[in-house]
Amino acid sequence: MVGVRKKCHTGGASRGAGCGFMSDYRLYCLDSDGHITLANWIEAGDDDEAVAKARKIQPDAQKCEVWLKNRLVAKLNTAGHLERVQP
Repeated sequence: MVGVRKKCHTGGASRGAGCGFMSDYRLYCLDSDGHITLANWIEAGDDDEAVAKARKIQPDAQKCEVWLKNRLVAKLNTAGHLERVQP
């Protein structure tokens, strides 16, 4: 599968239990004209984790979108508003 990798965490109490598939999400932040001003890869196990990581990367973004391949996952803005897009 393109964009999906198996990632295992080693060591500690969770040895063996931390294996799962990670997907390559993309974070795009846009200016007022809709042009991309920032593009960043996010490795996450699911949509919720990808959105949480996006908020940490760009907490004060004017307008950002989180994508998984050709699926728009969520839209973020400065007011902290999150718009989830249905799969």
